[in-house]
Amino acid sequence: DKLSVNQWPQEVQSELAADEQYHAAKAFWEARQLADGLSRAAASIPNAIKTTKLSEVDRRSFLAQVQTLRDQGTRLKQTAALGDREGMRRTLADLDETCNSCHSRFRDIAGDMPRR
Repeated sequence: DKLSVNQWPQEVQSELAADEQYHAAKAFWEARQLADGLSRAAASIPNAIKTTKLSEVDRRSFLAQVQTLRDQGTRLKQTAALGDREGMRRTLADLDETCNSCHSRFRDIAGDMPRR
């Protein structure tokens, strides 16, 4: 029969809590690093279309999508720094929508979205 966590000695509970805190802190740190990398990568995207023939409307729309991606990367980094899991979930959903939208509209430039 398994003991519930509430029945464990205090020392074990403390060790579990510290271990959980360490893993959570590490995950948030990694999320901040990934979000920072996403923002930096998004900043370089406009260079990829400098010589691509696009209408002015399409170019502005593409660059607006890129800016949205950068902003969402920054927001993801901020929510990770705060340890805001729900904010991270919302931002990741927004990022997913932005990526899908851009890759759908600009498939000839961005290519198909990679399958998960």
